[in-house]
Amino acid sequence: AIIAASVAYIALREPPGAKILRAADQLVTAPELGNTYTAPELGNTFGPSQAAMRVTQDIRAIESALKLYRLDRFRYPTSQEGLDALVTPPQDSSEKWPEGGYLDRLPRDPWKKPYVYENPGKQGAFDIYSLGRDGQPGGEGPDADVGNWDLN
Repeated sequence: AIIAASVAYIALREPPGAKILRAADQLVTAPELGNTYTAPELGNTFGPSQAAMRVTQDIRAIESALKLYRLDRFRYPTSQEGLDALVTPPQDSSEKWPEGGYLDRLPRDPWKKPYVYENPGKQGAFDIYSLGRDGQPGGEGPDADVGNWDLN
């Protein structure tokens, strides 16, 4: 049988203004499996598109920044503090703050809407998600919510 893995898109960030996109097709033969299998991925919900790649990339960057924040503060930002805590220095100047913040700026999803951050999360310690193209909870295809729980 042949395993057909969907096209995997990889987006790498370089210095501001530069983007490298690479597509890799993968075809694997596995006679011992006896049937055809399409690997699950974000594309099955969201469509293999630049929007799906961007959401994945943005959520991973926000997750990394949140982990660095936690290393410095021993906690994640509260829902009330939100993701702004990653780009806005604390009012108390004695608190540790990296030069340039934890992120240069807060990314917006491909539809120009802010990512939603919840702490505590319903899916994990914290949830980061896009409400999809329609900006409403739920939905299907490009209107589906996509969160960090979909990427793990």
